[in-house]
Amino acid sequence: MNSGDEGILKELFQQMEEEISYYHLLAKEVKKESEYLRRASTTSLMESLQLLGVQITEIQKIHESIRKNIERIWSSREGKEGKNNLSSLLPLLPPQHSQRIKDYQRTLEGLKKRITQINVRNKNFVQGSLAYWRELFSLLTRPVAGSLVYIQNGKTQSLTHLPISLNRKV
Repeated sequence: MNSGDEGILKELFQQMEEEISYYHLLAKEVKKESEYLRRASTTSLMESLQLLGVQITEIQKIHESIRKNIERIWSSREGKEGKNNLSSLLPLLPPQHSQRIKDYQRTLEGLKKRITQINVRNKNFVQGSLAYWRELFSLLTRPVAGSLVYIQNGKTQSLTHLPISLNRKV
């Protein structure tokens, strides 16, 4: 590792910590989103979605900066081409820096997994709620028709009796 890389590496570590802090904020906001969904608080939910968009944009910017710093480190090596990911740097770095990158990657993976789990739970909640409301609405617009039974005089009659409010014969 040459002296020019030390400055880039310091910047890279700072960006990694910043990205982790944004992922923590993202996880907290996704968890808040769960609560807003349960309370059916549309205003809070919309504000939360806007904040999530801002946080995701910031994470993308940081990720791009990290990628550029990795490229800068590789370009400082004459005749060596590297990949544009942190794992490609591990053989070039001293053990303490390699361990710091591994810890960062492990932390980031854990945060992403937790965010994904909360998102799946939120998605299932929304789908379940929509199915409930869809069924409820269909009962009001198209009552369930019972199977027909033949009676003695040759007419058909439904097994289920509809409430008076839904009975069209009234």
